[in-house]
Amino acid sequence: MLMYLATSTRPDLAFTLGQLSRFVAKPSAKHVGAVKRVFRYLAGTLDYGIPYARKQDEVDEVVLEGYSDSDWANDPEQRKSTTGFVFSLAGGAIAWMSRRQSIIALSTAEAEYVAACEASMEAMAESNILQEILPMHSVKLKIGIDNQADHVMATNPTYSRRTRHVELRWHFVREQVQKGVIELHKVPGEENPADAFTKALDKKRLEGLLKMWVFGMPSDRRSSFEVEAIFEEGVLECILKFKPWIRLAQADALDKESWDGAHVR
Repeated sequence: MLMYLATSTRPDLAFTLGQLSRFVAKPSAKHVGAVKRVFRYLAGTLDYGIPYARKQDEVDEVVLEGYSDSDWANDPEQRKSTTGFVFSLAGGAIAWMSRRQSIIALSTAEAEYVAACEASMEAMAESNILQEILPMHSVKLKIGIDNQADHVMATNPTYSRRTRHVELRWHFVREQVQKGVIELHKVPGEENPADAFTKALDKKRLEGLLKMWVFGMPSDRRSSFEVEAIFEEGVLECILKFKPWIRLAQADALDKESWDGAHVR
């Protein structure tokens, strides 16, 4: 149940459950206690959800905006890093991930580079879906990263002694940037929402990042179960088709003439 929530409607659980899932085979009392804390957190945040909305102006371009981040070698056993990324569309998060990387990164820049590549692959997959559902719209992909060395590696094909060992597959992100398929830009670390998918955060920091995702919180809504939203033509249908976990508060939400609001959870 918890993993379903983490992958479907509660991105704020992704990092915690990603860490706990490593001990499913042989959990200790400490791990059981951590799971109980997750349930207590859920009990206090039942009204959290993901609202989707759009700007009033009609546009021909759909912008899929994402952020990627990574820690460095924080796995105490294997010394591998954790990739985290999140993508938003129509004002809310639609895809996110927190998972251990498959290699041991030799530097922070390399770990961030691997994370950017994995985020790029997810962006391409989401773009393919959008282009199939919305053939009349162009799709723009934007990914924000907070590491300067990572940005240089992804935008500059020059090899250096410190990066020439990086496996070929991780240069996928560089190729997409050079082709103009993905726009990679630098963001301050404190303004990177993907930070919540790579490390444990205190309450204030976590809630601040949740608001960056336009993650529905009680203080952000008229009530616990309603939020005003007007969806771009086709975007809502796209989300509903590929995210079956979404539940709308109003049965006639797809009827735009009679629909005055819905809360997506």
